[in-house]
Amino acid sequence: MDARKIADLRKEVLEYDPSKNLSIEGYIPKKISIRVFGKLGHGKSTFINNCLCVVKDSDYENFTGEGPATGGAVNNRLEVHDLTSKVEIVDNRGLRNLNPREIHECNMQLDGVRKTQTQVCTTGWASWAWFLDIWKNRQEEWAETIHVPIFIYKADMPRITSEIDQLRQFIDNAYYYTGIYPIIVLMFAEKMAVSLDTFRGFFGNFHCTDTFPVNNYHEKETNRNTETDTAILEIIRKCLSRADGVIKRIRPEKVKPTSFD
Repeated sequence: MDARKIADLRKEVLEYDPSKNLSIEGYIPKKISIRVFGKLGHGKSTFINNCLCVVKDSDYENFTGEGPATGGAVNNRLEVHDLTSKVEIVDNRGLRNLNPREIHECNMQLDGVRKTQTQVCTTGWASWAWFLDIWKNRQEEWAETIHVPIFIYKADMPRITSEIDQLRQFIDNAYYYTGIYPIIVLMFAEKMAVSLDTFRGFFGNFHCTDTFPVNNYHEKETNRNTETDTAILEIIRKCLSRADGVIKRIRPEKVKPTSFD
């Protein structure tokens, strides 16, 4: 039964097309871009490796340059990885303390100003570059892409109560630019610091109602299993479902809005 469920979930992801069953009268995106955010060392790159091996049903590989299971790798690029021809997932630089400059950089990414496959604009966190961002145009692909934000959180870490205001700002901004409150993924869930209900209540206070625990694969634990495969596929399916909801909100308008109320 588990194998059949996984096969059905994988087929649903592989065959997903955001334009399927849409009439020509209204906005039609070409792809879905899952944007992965999170604190430095919490497992963003590891999560993407999990998605790639599960969707492609292949052995676990370190496609993203993940560090050890304790964290430590530093990615500095907006690196795109294709899950399918219609769905991509984008790695990112880890957030250090969710300060205003980091949040501004997240905003620029979700607003389509930053180009993928380039270095994350850390110099843009300087005040002068921040001002210059006002005059930059969105990338052409932004108009034909639905962005879905994911926030990765390492489950064995205490809740970031010292950064609640900053976290709220990041989450509210993510919704403003995408129409979606971030999907929360708790990595290394077997070592959860508090109960799942506590985590869900914490993030639920910020309108993040989708929280998924994952006993994820990593370089020291590469053997695939049905529990983790199912969890990863259900997260991706939720991303696609949230994207479909945004598409329905936009239609029958033909143009993607620059913000969502």
